[in-house]
Amino acid sequence: MVTQMSNVKSAVNENMLTRVEEVYITPEVAKNWLALNHNFRRLDTKRARYFAQQIRHGGWQMNGETIKFDAAGNLIDGQHRLQACVIAGVPFRSLVVWGAISDLHVDTGKPRNFSDVLNSRGESNAHVLAAGLRLLHRHLSGSMRSVSIDTKASHGQYSRSLRRTRKSD
Repeated sequence: MVTQMSNVKSAVNENMLTRVEEVYITPEVAKNWLALNHNFRRLDTKRARYFAQQIRHGGWQMNGETIKFDAAGNLIDGQHRLQACVIAGVPFRSLVVWGAISDLHVDTGKPRNFSDVLNSRGESNAHVLAAGLRLLHRHLSGSMRSVSIDTKASHGQYSRSLRRTRKSD
């Protein structure tokens, strides 16, 4: 079920309870929800373009991260994901929290890099392996001289490269 923007404030204000639901977010819904973004940090367009690339190429999966609205219906977390949806022109599914407490600090954690992912999988020398996979990806994409948002790989792309490399051994 897609909750329309007009329903956001009324759904949240009626019962003042926190509610979580899975929502199919279209670019139109994302654009409408971005209009409810009143107190956000500045948009990092580079990050939004990177997320858009992942959405466009099917690398975006629902992983438990949420889009959050406070009790007044204001968007308080998810601006980059929503902007990416608009840029990509591709819908995605996400958990949405309605009625979250707005004064909580959001997105303050350090982003997980690929060596963190490899380490959590029990890989030896995760930092070295991640660096090697980044170089391999840059070489194969013809981008050894510069790193741009268009040549940056996702954790999923690095994982697939690692699996292919191990199969060829």
